[in-house]
Amino acid sequence: GIGEYTAGAIASISFGLSVPAVDGNVLRVFSRLYNDPGVITEPAVRKAFTARVMEHQPPEKAGDYNQALMDLGATICVPGTPDCARCPLQAQCDAYAQGDADQLPIRAAARPPVPVDVGVGLVIAEGRVLTIKRDAALLKGLWTFLLCEGDSTPEGMARKLEALGMQANRIIPLGEARHVFTHRIWNMQLYRVDLPAMPGRTAGQWADAQTLTGLPLPTAMKAARRAAMDILLKE
Repeated sequence: GIGEYTAGAIASISFGLSVPAVDGNVLRVFSRLYNDPGVITEPAVRKAFTARVMEHQPPEKAGDYNQALMDLGATICVPGTPDCARCPLQAQCDAYAQGDADQLPIRAAARPPVPVDVGVGLVIAEGRVLTIKRDAALLKGLWTFLLCEGDSTPEGMARKLEALGMQANRIIPLGEARHVFTHRIWNMQLYRVDLPAMPGRTAGQWADAQTLTGLPLPTAMKAARRAAMDILLKE
């Protein structure tokens, strides 16, 4: 969880190292200070702004400098209309001189999230439901039910089961659910998948109702968890 910005803040404020700590507040300050129309979400522009930040940083006061920029962006050089009357950098600010500080910074237009069909299998055997720990980047490390991304049909779910060495007695549609991520929308079809018996070896964890309650399932699995609990409590 320690990214470039957090590492820079810790290194400069706690240890006095002469390194940048550039977050959205700092990018906004320098975009206005130089009246720069560069798109701050582009890596090359962010790199150029970081170089400017370091040009002004006093090595012996790196932590104070970084913290001052963060506070300036958070309290005075705020998004929308900045409080230029109170800004200590007003005399040096090119955007203030040009009267267009409220138009900066420039960000790339957000791309609409991509819809993805996802089959969610509540695989039931002997009063337990199969949960799988995600390895994929999205929701990595969290527990989900059996997911068939890109295919929400019963046939797709059957193929997913076969790939894992399982064959269902029946696959029953339970309804639909939807979850919006930043870049994706999961349009989910929920299924109850009944197995004749619990497989000897499975890549996952078979959870009863009590275990399922304590598992860190993501919000995207809220409807599926509720459906799974209803099934397990009736078994």
